[in-house]
Amino acid sequence: MSYFTQIVVCDFEYEAPGGSRPHPIAMVARELVGDRREWRLFEGDFGLLPPFDVDPKTLFVSYNAAAEMGCFLALGWPMPARGIDCLVEYRALINETRPKLPNGQTAPAPPAKFQHALAAYGFTHRSATIKDEISVDIGAARWRGKWSRADILKYCADDVHHLAELFTAMLGGRLQRFVDGAVRRRLKPMGTACAQYRFRYSGPATARIQWAGLPMDVEEWLPICRQRKGLAEALIRKYDPTLKLDASGNIIDGLYWNNTAQGRWTWGKHGAINLHDFSSKKTSPGRGYAPARWK
Repeated sequence: MSYFTQIVVCDFEYEAPGGSRPHPIAMVARELVGDRREWRLFEGDFGLLPPFDVDPKTLFVSYNAAAEMGCFLALGWPMPARGIDCLVEYRALINETRPKLPNGQTAPAPPAKFQHALAAYGFTHRSATIKDEISVDIGAARWRGKWSRADILKYCADDVHHLAELFTAMLGGRLQRFVDGAVRRRLKPMGTACAQYRFRYSGPATARIQWAGLPMDVEEWLPICRQRKGLAEALIRKYDPTLKLDASGNIIDGLYWNNTAQGRWTWGKHGAINLHDFSSKKTSPGRGYAPARWK
């Protein structure tokens, strides 16, 4: 880390209603070394270039770098040459520390929102009482008349303050208590060299993919997202008409479903198909970007 002459922690707030491209509303950035300057920019204040350097001697730190890089694209700013995405690094650390449950399976990965990462390292967000509300209002472009410029900049500055705390803590490692409170595991210090390689994809590359959008009409894509579970069930029933679900839609029996194999698709009673470890991940569309309409 001594290589860098400047380490900048940065956070944007932006509008992205209906999966559209981001429209930056506010940005706060702070130096962790050097002069320790802080920059607060609001809609209309953004210039042609970032207020801080983005050359290889500057390390850019964020949480969910694709979102910040999407704002860089929206503003026409050059991408940082070096960076660390604390979201990706936190996920990497907790994936390594997931304990075994009594049934032999690995515990589910704990949630990895910013407030969850803060809690894992013993921090509480200053704006915890309004965080979800103000974030949703800004993203949905309904903040005007409800939240002032000062409100949004303060909230954004709180994010940067806590991101600086989190980044520093991740460099040193920490004991983490899992969500159920049952197990403690040590989170290793973050490997900054590998983190910078991962940033190239999680930040600039992913932002460019999101900026290009999905090659389909958003109005057609959203119903697919809403019906994902039904589509997965229909696909399974195509191969197994004996499929049985409980009231919550969970698989309880079927021709090729083997509960004794820790609830996995496996060679069935007739051995006609192998859907080993079949799963349908429930991932709701977040703040991704897609063209509002393809002509």
